[in-house]
Amino acid sequence: MKILILGDVHGCWGDLNIVITRALRQHPDITAFVQVGDLGYSWPGSKPFAFLKTFMDPSTIAKAEAVPFYWLEGNHENYAQLNTDGGAFQPNMIYQPRGSIRDLGNKRAMFFGGASSIDRQYRIEGKSWWPDESIQYGQILKALEQQGPIDVLFTHEHAMAYPYRSYKDDFGRGDKQAIDALREKFKPRWHFFGHHHEYGEGETGGTKWACVPIIESRHAILWDGDYAIHSNFK
Repeated sequence: MKILILGDVHGCWGDLNIVITRALRQHPDITAFVQVGDLGYSWPGSKPFAFLKTFMDPSTIAKAEAVPFYWLEGNHENYAQLNTDGGAFQPNMIYQPRGSIRDLGNKRAMFFGGASSIDRQYRIEGKSWWPDESIQYGQILKALEQQGPIDVLFTHEHAMAYPYRSYKDDFGRGDKQAIDALREKFKPRWHFFGHHHEYGEGETGGTKWACVPIIESRHAILWDGDYAIHSNFK
């Protein structure tokens, strides 16, 4: 198992193509892609993502399309479209709703997207901002009902307990507390999140965590279940 974990994309499909292309060249044994929110799903004016000949030769495209691409929602998705089509707008990608669980190799993963937009006052409800982005109490309660171990947690926001620092630190407290409730119950060995754009890592309460860099940096994280490597694909 070798998973390429991708940060916020915001519809920058060229950068996403470049990172995946170079990652597959260097690591042809990648078994899955996981994107941790702010994909830019059906964003106004944005076409669906596709693997393009501009960046890949036909054999690389075929290889990339054969690798499952799992993604969770952030605070820059078109929730009206997502709620209508359940993720079908984006071809060759598998949407993981909040609280969903999937086996990745020999690791059991929970996905829990969502976060609040610090810039919502500059956006238009129903066109560039949707209230569904924020984590709801009932969604967390339902996720907490899940049974069995969780080896890895993928979220958009980070847990309240983490000493990660960014300009968004004093914002989204409720979202962070919700993610912390998941961390406290399931005690995953690993936790990867996005939203804050800059790489950071640490360990809190037995959970190794990392913020996945924004895709424009052309950095990502490679994870094999035992080790996580911050990788440069410029």
